[in-house]
Amino acid sequence: MIVTNVYSNGTWMMLFHLAYTQPGVMNPPILKSILAISSLFSTLRQATHGNLTDAFEAGSPVTRRPLFSTITFSNSESFIEIFFQLANATAAVMTSETLGLDFTLSYQPWPQTITSDGRQNGGNILRINAADSDLTNVDINLYWDRAIDDEFV
Repeated sequence: MIVTNVYSNGTWMMLFHLAYTQPGVMNPPILKSILAISSLFSTLRQATHGNLTDAFEAGSPVTRRPLFSTITFSNSESFIEIFFQLANATAAVMTSETLGLDFTLSYQPWPQTITSDGRQNGGNILRINAADSDLTNVDINLYWDRAIDDEFV
């Protein structure tokens, strides 16, 4: 599951990106409690990796000016809260100064079950392995429209 916080027009919205890979299972029991949360909309469906890639590409505003950054850290509830509060303050200032700026934070858990096979399979460029404990990766994305805002952003 990836949780994305979107700051737009002075308001935070939360998006949940869920993936379940067992073929033929539409409502897996493991996701029952999160699927019970009321939502404004849902794109729940069975899809292939290609379908999902196409959907993410369609949702990426190619005509806008993008800035991407990422940070990975050991799981810490207090650090996630501090990081969010810093992002919240930054988003409020930046959106007040930059017309049409959208600010997103996508939190992706990286449990040891994901990182534990890295060394046996050739490692990874980030040199992350199971010894690093459970991790959280945060993608920070900003989109804006006007070139005159580039220096500020």
